[in-house]
Amino acid sequence: MTDDFDKNLELVDAVKNLSEGKKPFGLAGIFGKSAEKKSLESITIVSSAPSSEADWQYISSFITFRKKSQALILRWNALSNELSLPIFEVAPDNLSALHSAVHLYDEIIASNHLQHSIRQALSTIFIDWDIISAAPYDTDILAEIENVLKQHLKRHNLAESLTLKETLLNKLADYKGNISEKMTAFVTQNIGDPSLSDDELQADYQELLNELKRVNNLATDLQTVADVTQLIEDNGAPLWAKKLRYEPHNNSQDTLASDNWQQIWRIARLTSFIDSIDGRKELVQLAKTRGNLEVSLARLYQEAITKRAWLKVAENATPNVRASLEKYRSAIMRIGKGTGKGAHYYRREAREASAGASAAIPCWIMPHYRISESLPAEFGSFDLVIIDEASQSDLTALPAIMRAKKVLIVGDDKQVSPEASVSISKKFAI
Repeated sequence: MTDDFDKNLELVDAVKNLSEGKKPFGLAGIFGKSAEKKSLESITIVSSAPSSEADWQYISSFITFRKKSQALILRWNALSNELSLPIFEVAPDNLSALHSAVHLYDEIIASNHLQHSIRQALSTIFIDWDIISAAPYDTDILAEIENVLKQHLKRHNLAESLTLKETLLNKLADYKGNISEKMTAFVTQNIGDPSLSDDELQADYQELLNELKRVNNLATDLQTVADVTQLIEDNGAPLWAKKLRYEPHNNSQDTLASDNWQQIWRIARLTSFIDSIDGRKELVQLAKTRGNLEVSLARLYQEAITKRAWLKVAENATPNVRASLEKYRSAIMRIGKGTGKGAHYYRREAREASAGASAAIPCWIMPHYRISESLPAEFGSFDLVIIDEASQSDLTALPAIMRAKKVLIVGDDKQVSPEASVSISKKFAI
C-alpha cells in the first residue's frame, strides 16, 4: 500500500465496500476506474492478495490506524513547540520514531513519581513549610531543603545533651530551696539562650556551684532548723514555724525566738483551750438556724392557709356550682370588649351563671363596669365590698355599693377626681 493511498477517498470507500461484501466502486466500476482497480490489486497481506471480507476488514482497520497515526503525529508536533520536544514528519511510518520520545516521557513520569515521593517524605518532616508544596523543585529549592535537613540532623545529634538536661531537671525537681530554684532556672532559661556567650554561661554556672557548696556545708544546721520547725508546726504553731524557716535574723534582738517564748506558747495554748470550750459560736449558729426556721414556718403557715381556703372552696363546689363556674368563664371570654352583636346575650348568661357560682367563691375582683353584667342584682349579696382607688371612681361604683352589707373605701383624697376635666356646663347638663 502506497503512502498516499489513504488520501484517495475513492480507494478508502472501495476498501470499506469490500469489507462489507459489496462491489468496490458500484456501477461506476464496470466501465472505468482502471487506475483505482490497479491500486486495489497492488494491496497485499504478507505477500498475498486479500481474498475474503475478513482480509478487507483488516485492511480497512489498517487504513484507520494510519489515519490515527498521522493525527497523533500532527498533535505531537503542535505540542512540541511549547514543550521543546522533537518534531516528526507527518507520515504513517514515522510512528515508530516516537519511541525515543515516549522513552523520554517515561523518564519524566518516573522523575515526577520520585519528586512526589520526596514531597511526601518532606511533608511528614516539615508540616507548615510552604516551599514543600512548590513544584517542580529547582536547584535553589533543593539546596535550601538540603541546608535545613543538615540543621535538623545537627539538632538530632544533640539529643544526648537534651537527654542530660532532662535528667538534671528531674533530679532538681525532688529538691526545694533557693539554690535549687536557681539551678532549675539556669537549666531551663540560660542553657540554649543565643544571647549568652559561653564565658557568661560558665561564670553563671560556677557561681551556682559555689553557692551549692556553701549550702551543702550548712546542711547539718539547716536540717536542725527543719526538724525543730517541723515539731513546732506539728504541735499547733504552723505560722511561727513558717517564719522561723524563711525569715532571716537581721537585728540584734531575735523577735521570733525571744527569751519568753515558753510563756507566749502557754498563753496561746490557754487561749485556744478557752475558745474550744466557749459556746458562743454555737449560740450564734443556733440563732441563725432559729431565724431560718421561723421564716420557713411562716411560709408554711401561709401555704397551709391558702390550701385550706382552696379546700373549703372545693368542698362547697358541688357539680352544679362547678358547671356554673365553667359557664361563667365561657361567657366572660365571649363578651370580650362588649361591642359584639351577642354581647348582651353573654352578659345575661354570665349573670345567670354567677348566681349559681357565687356561693363557692368567697372573693370576687373585677372593675366597676363588669359588676352589673357579671353578678346577679341582689341587695346585700356580699358581706364586704372594698372599693380601691375610690378617688378615681364615679357612679359606676354604685352597683358594687348596692350589693354590699359593708363598704370599705380605699383611696387618696388628694388625687385628682376623674371629673376634674369635665366643664361646669356639662355637669349641669348631666
